[in-house]
Amino acid sequence: MHRNTRLAAFARRTRVADWGVHIGVFVLCAMLYATGFDRLPPGLWTTVLRLVLFQVIWYPAAYLLNDYVDIEDDRAKAPDRASEVRRPSLWLILLLFLGGTVWAWGASHTAGLVCVAVTAAAAFAYSVPPLRLKLRGFAGVVTAALGQRLPFFLWLCVSHPVRVMPAVLLTAYLACVGMLFILHHQVEDLEVDRATAVMTWGVRKGRVYIHRVLLVNRAVLVGLAGLAWLLAWGGSPPGEMPLRFALGYTGLVLVTLLLFRLRHGARPHPLALIRTPRPARDTRRGGPGLRGSDDRR
Repeated sequence: MHRNTRLAAFARRTRVADWGVHIGVFVLCAMLYATGFDRLPPGLWTTVLRLVLFQVIWYPAAYLLNDYVDIEDDRAKAPDRASEVRRPSLWLILLLFLGGTVWAWGASHTAGLVCVAVTAAAAFAYSVPPLRLKLRGFAGVVTAALGQRLPFFLWLCVSHPVRVMPAVLLTAYLACVGMLFILHHQVEDLEVDRATAVMTWGVRKGRVYIHRVLLVNRAVLVGLAGLAWLLAWGGSPPGEMPLRFALGYTGLVLVTLLLFRLRHGARPHPLALIRTPRPARDTRRGGPGLRGSDDRR
């Protein structure tokens, strides 16, 4: 029983549910990317499997690094159980990062090491002082949105012959999905971050502004699905954009929008996938140094 409790605690700390979703999104994108080929490149699925195993090592390392740096903020967010919030082992974090690097080198040499360098730089720049982009406005949002999922898909693309238009559309999709994840995360943590003066971009801009950005992001995803159909019907070189890819891409976009609606408590009405639920008016003026941007129209 004690062992099961410790495993459950470790799973929560390493965000297994979150990075399980990230890996699922990557696998779906890889499957969709494969439909862009008339004949699959040799070893494509082997590369996908290697990348999945790499992410199983890498994501826990990145989340534990963030918790290691944010330990004081996390304790301040839960003062009644601050003694239970413990700092992760630095040796475990370094071991996971080292294991991911060795795996990447053995799997694909140059492409793997470039991916490791980009994702590691993003993780450290986002979480670790003196940069700590998490507290530096929109730069932190962009770093989190592009640094968590996109490098793995680009690693897949450069490891085999590239189908340009499917790769571009899936890259844009992953960028939008990354933005949805980080903005929803900042909305969920907004009140706690504000109370503890953790000055994320969401705290600075306010709930209403973030929901407007989310609305634009969803509209861009729908526009990308429309672009896929336009290219499939003659807007790209012959064979570059199969109809099956456009169909799968549209399905991926619609399922993504539906799941985000379900995840965040809105009714899954098919005609309202893009619309962001109107947040409750926040009349509080925030924490120290905040302007109360939620009160502005």
